Amino acid sequence: MTYTHGHHESVLRSHKWRTVDNSAAYLAPRLISGSSVLDLGCGPGTITVDIGRRVAPGRVLGIDASVDVIEEARRDAGGGPNVEFSVGDLYALDTADDTFDVVHAHQVLQHLADPVGALREMKGVCKPGGLVAPRDGDYGAFRWYPDEPAMDRCLRCTAKSHAAMRASPTRADSSWRGRTPRAWTTCYALHCGASRRQTTARGGAGCGPTV
Repeated sequence: MTYTHGHHESVLRSHKWRTVDNSAAYLAPRLISGSSVLDLGCGPGTITVDIGRRVAPGRVLGIDASVDVIEEARRDAGGGPNVEFSVGDLYALDTADDTFDVVHAHQVLQHLADPVGALREMKGVCKPGGLVAPRDGDYGAFRWYPDEPAMDRCLRCTAKSHAAMRASPTRADSSWRGRTPRAWTTCYALHCGASRRQTTARGGAGCGPTV
């Protein structure tokens, strides 16, 4: 995958603000003591570490494609003994099948050329009865007041960047992937022989887990 936003200090500064409460509150009820959690695209690790506190002594593994970001997470995130960070490929996870109670990915699928393939890999490492929970924003639903043309231009630039990196839908003016988790999940379920009724997803302007 190519991470559209890059890892400039300003991007990482924003990422370090993230916690379970402000970025993964939908996941909180499933973060119970002793649960094992895989956090994909973990970045500098603040959500990962917060998850670790909630599920301790359960194992938490944060994976990111960037060597530099993983080194920073190990150095600065402040994880406890139950939290690990590792460089990895979301399409080929180096972990056994049926390992984790929860597989989480915050703002990751929008950057992927093959989100359905990523969901397939995530489901493979999730225990039967576990939770696969990606969250992605719906850029097209972002609004502000008063209207600000510069922000509109910024969103159009983001969409074109996603398209140029082959990480968005076909339309070059649209990267609003946060409104499509149900379609991806249904596509994956049908590929595996499940019925549409066996696959559910929730979404909105900001987020939604896929179960």
